Amino acid sequence: MQRETIKVLLIDDDEDDYILTRELFSLVKAGQYELDWASSYEEGLEVAGRQKHHVCLVDYRLGKRNGVELIREARASRLTTPMILLTGQGDHDLDVEAMEAGATDYLVKAETSPARLERTVRYAVQINIERSQSQLALEAYAQMQVAIVEIGRLALTGGELSDLFGEAVSLVARTLGVKFAKILELVPQDEVLILRAGVGWRKEYLSPPATFSAGKESQAGFALLSAGPVIVEDLRTETRFSTPPLMRDHGIVSGVSVIIQGRKGHYGVLGAHTDVQRSFTADDVSFLDAVANVLAEAISRKRADEEDMAHVISLNLEIAERVRIEAELADSVRRERLTIENALDVICAVDIDGRFVSVNAACFKVWGYRPEELIGRRYIEIVAPEDVLRTNEVAASIVSGSPVTSFENRYRHKNGSWVDVMWTAYWSEKEHLMFAVARDITARKRIEAELEQARDEALESVRLKSEFLANMSHEIRTPMNGVIGMTGLLLDTDLSSTQREFTDTIQTSAEELLIIINDILDFSKIEAGLMRFESIDFELHGSVEATLELLAPRAQAKGLELASLVYRDVPTALRGDPGRLRQVLTNLIGNAVKFTEQGEVVVSVTKVDETESNVMLRFEIQDTGIGISANSRRLLFRAFTQADGSTTRKYGGTGLGLVISEQLVELMGGKIGIESTPGAGSTFWFTARFDMQPNPGLAVEHAGNLFGVRMLIVDDNATNRRILNHQTSSWGMIATEAESGERALELLRTGVDRGEPYDIAIMDLMMPDMDGFQLAEIIKSEPTIASVALVLLPSFGRRGHGERARDLGIAAYLQKPVRQSHLHDCLASVMSGSVGDQRIEPPRLVTKHSLRESETQNKNFSNIRILIAEDNLVNQRVALGQLSRLGYRAEAVANGRELLKALETDPVDIILMDCQMPEMDGFAATDEIRRREGTSRHTIIVAMTANALDGDQERCLAAGMDDYLSKPVKADLLRSKMELWTRPGQFGNGSNGDNEPARQTTGSLADHV
Repeated sequence: MQRETIKVLLIDDDEDDYILTRELFSLVKAGQYELDWASSYEEGLEVAGRQKHHVCLVDYRLGKRNGVELIREARASRLTTPMILLTGQGDHDLDVEAMEAGATDYLVKAETSPARLERTVRYAVQINIERSQSQLALEAYAQMQVAIVEIGRLALTGGELSDLFGEAVSLVARTLGVKFAKILELVPQDEVLILRAGVGWRKEYLSPPATFSAGKESQAGFALLSAGPVIVEDLRTETRFSTPPLMRDHGIVSGVSVIIQGRKGHYGVLGAHTDVQRSFTADDVSFLDAVANVLAEAISRKRADEEDMAHVISLNLEIAERVRIEAELADSVRRERLTIENALDVICAVDIDGRFVSVNAACFKVWGYRPEELIGRRYIEIVAPEDVLRTNEVAASIVSGSPVTSFENRYRHKNGSWVDVMWTAYWSEKEHLMFAVARDITARKRIEAELEQARDEALESVRLKSEFLANMSHEIRTPMNGVIGMTGLLLDTDLSSTQREFTDTIQTSAEELLIIINDILDFSKIEAGLMRFESIDFELHGSVEATLELLAPRAQAKGLELASLVYRDVPTALRGDPGRLRQVLTNLIGNAVKFTEQGEVVVSVTKVDETESNVMLRFEIQDTGIGISANSRRLLFRAFTQADGSTTRKYGGTGLGLVISEQLVELMGGKIGIESTPGAGSTFWFTARFDMQPNPGLAVEHAGNLFGVRMLIVDDNATNRRILNHQTSSWGMIATEAESGERALELLRTGVDRGEPYDIAIMDLMMPDMDGFQLAEIIKSEPTIASVALVLLPSFGRRGHGERARDLGIAAYLQKPVRQSHLHDCLASVMSGSVGDQRIEPPRLVTKHSLRESETQNKNFSNIRILIAEDNLVNQRVALGQLSRLGYRAEAVANGRELLKALETDPVDIILMDCQMPEMDGFAATDEIRRREGTSRHTIIVAMTANALDGDQERCLAAGMDDYLSKPVKADLLRSKMELWTRPGQFGNGSNGDNEPARQTTGSLADHV
């Protein structure tokens, strides 16, 4: 077992115990260990039953059941794996109960050092090996006895000797597991041996029978000369006799021969041989001797011997049984002695005067004394002086029958050092002796101290890392908020084409820099063990489509199709961390766009499996990009590594995105992978498990005014046609696909001819031969088909497109990717312009902006008062500018004290609160606001801070804030957050009146977009 890996199964419902046990095994230097973990009683019993482990460690406490019950049940099912009980503290009665249940040993957790754990496990494994070998030996011995009885029964029937010989050699071969067996009859007058029966020999040696000299020509002849059994372990090096052709031709390597001895001389030889090297044991020889005796009696009977053969056979069987029983008794005594003498703990007996009566050899390992040096000596003589009084008190209690059976003290080693010892003892009134077991826990005490120190150091390291990351996040995000926010405000002003180009470049560069910063901070959080996940309700469509909208400008700049498809059977009302899901999607979709020069990037979501409470989803991001070679794929999920790591590489990046994505996916209970062919594109995929919302509410019924509407989908891209068909058919629309403008015109005309005209035509803009504008112009020029409503879905927009679409009579213009909800609202808005068979064109072109305006057209934010608490002047200007663009009125103060002073004279409805401010930070200010308000009112407070580590959001909510925004804040995200918390018409004069305090939400902005 020195070089073999020992497989250990830990059955324990506490993960901390598993981690500690794994650490203990990692400190063992003497061998290799492989630790598996079963976290419940039922799982442990099932895994242990597979018998794939060398030893099982079983915790006593396993939920409502315990480890002793598990061991008892395992032994009842004939499980032979060694099982060691783990207990919280020494308890003699529990230890005895465990041993009676079938435990091999027990360990007290608090006393278990790496060395003790290693010794206990190895001892259990070694004992099990010896027990298994003994069991095999007993089973082999039993088979031998059965064979002897069967041969004796055949001999008693009085049949022909040739039949008896044939059955005998077959039974010998099977019982000993050898390939060859034979019986040679001696012809004394000619001094030759004749082969009378055999197993495994070639036919020509059996008929006619082969003949050998009774001298040193063969092993059988040498046995006759030696007058006893002859064992040959390797015939190729044998020098005592010649090797006859019979043995050479069959490649015999090892063998044993015994004499068939009758009362009137030798009758012949019985042999067993193998073609592989083997050591024949004394049991093998005894078995052959017993068979030879039965054969001798049979031969004697045939030669008119008057002896009672049955009596001889019975006598042989009696002798064999007595030998077996004596062997078992000797083996039992040997094992008991071996167990005590080789135990790792001191096992001793002490008389009423405290003198050692007996002690095993372990005392030398623990105290440095040999047993003969301690027997007759009082144990108190080597107890540490400060422990003498307590040791005597405990001993007296045990002798008087006290339940106290285990205690700790210190003993002086023979070399003068001190040894910490854990005692388990009990008093036997019958023998009038105290029996005790002592364990050396010195190493455990040292390790406990080292572990405590290491734990303190680790906690301090985590605290410092957390503090550093928080400061880094704040210091980096604060100026980034100014850059991105001001750039966004600048883009909303009148700029020349050159100025707009420069500003777009600044914004794009700033956003790319923010992505890199976020990757580095996330990687640092993972390394520091600070990554946390939240569990909130979210809608899957919104999370996927919001990610596509964020990346759409990059795809449109390259002329790529960007689309998503969530299959109909996928649950969308989920609970989990949508922010982390979008982080993975953003990374993978962003990579796909980066490495794709033409074609498309398509995101699809399918269901893997579903239970009553959760669902496993599979996300696929498929592109038509450059692809990745097999060698490069192996580098993808390594930190700071890219497929192309050269200084001349075309594509930039930190190489952290996929590493972070892999970690996040694993934390979501899934896996991540890639399928790719160089030059043909790639498909990144990942799975993730989410809980399903217990009460998702009523699903929005989309069918309504779209049910039965006939629609024509015109797009040269098959993927886009498939996605639109899938989405619209779920609303009850009847969709037909056309891959070109010519085919679309043909279908429109055919529909009119058949009396089944199309109501709506959804058209792509960029198509070969005939683009969307050209197709719309032809449709509107033909009176028979001009009534069809036209919806244009371009992959990217240009100046003047909207005006041209309006001039051509196109009803709606939506730039891809289009949210499913927006597409439905668009089609519903277009269809609402129909009256009977006549179509009334909508008063203006339906666009994303008009849809958004229609959602908020009745909202009035003029009476909502907003106060910004922010010490950074640039960030003040950014927030004020963004809110002004959204139609809100806001003011700013520089710190918490100014905020409280402002609230004394003029209450507000919403406060956007920075957390880190001089004089009074956001947390202190929030606490004071809540104290002043009590239960009479509740001002909405939204944290708007550059702290973006996991736990910051929870800290803000715990401080009494209602929501959380991390900087840099984009205008669209701020708009969504404000719409979430403002209810026009209910705010007025800086008070929300009798409204209940606003609910807390931990969702990110994109969940509400």
